[in-house]
Amino acid sequence: MAVKLRSISRSIPWFLIFKAAIFGAAWLFLPFWLFLLIAFYLYFFPPFQIFRLVLPFLLTTLSAAVFERGLVRGAFLSLTLYLILGIKDLIFIKRVLAYKLMTVALIFLVTSGFFHRFSSWGSLSVTFWSLVMTAILFLLSKNLYNYEEFSSPRTLKAGSSKKLLALGILGLLGLELAFLLLFLPFSFYYQMAFFGAFTLVILALTLDYLRGFLFPKKIIVGLSFLFVFLVFILASTEWGI
Repeated sequence: MAVKLRSISRSIPWFLIFKAAIFGAAWLFLPFWLFLLIAFYLYFFPPFQIFRLVLPFLLTTLSAAVFERGLVRGAFLSLTLYLILGIKDLIFIKRVLAYKLMTVALIFLVTSGFFHRFSSWGSLSVTFWSLVMTAILFLLSKNLYNYEEFSSPRTLKAGSSKKLLALGILGLLGLELAFLLLFLPFSFYYQMAFFGAFTLVILALTLDYLRGFLFPKKIIVGLSFLFVFLVFILASTEWGI
């Protein structure tokens, strides 16, 4: 048993966990300028594959700039950086799965930042930041597909025009949904829940379509889940005049 525990302990990336913990603790307790210096040091050293994951890293640090400091948010930011560094430094074995989890975490960070700042339609800046969020969603989806394609050479490759069209439609749907949720009397958590569920289901269907793995059964299951989820949200929302 002791030998097995030592083997498991050696397989755990303790140094990576330590770096992620430093990131979260620096955000919680240090001035933001000092946190930025530490964050950039943690990402750029060692200088390996720094450009491949620079967008996720920048989104994480920008989210840290927007959010109010709190233990739960700090833990989530640490988890996101843990995934980023584990992929960048080739520490994870199942890096495609880690990349998917990282993308989900980043979508959550970007979405929560948007709906936390704008609870309803109130100014022209909503349009600007909605477009920014749409562009980020497009880039994250594109990077996820490119990473899967690079990591799995046997995967059916979609043409560039087909890829851009499919991911562009995904971004447009996300933009329209963001506008809709700002008009409806949903709370922050309901906005987050529905936008997150919609984005993840449609993103999964879009990626399956580009890989040639989209079957009618997957479409029915995904859309049925969204329908049930929407009915639950509508039924539990207090409507008023």
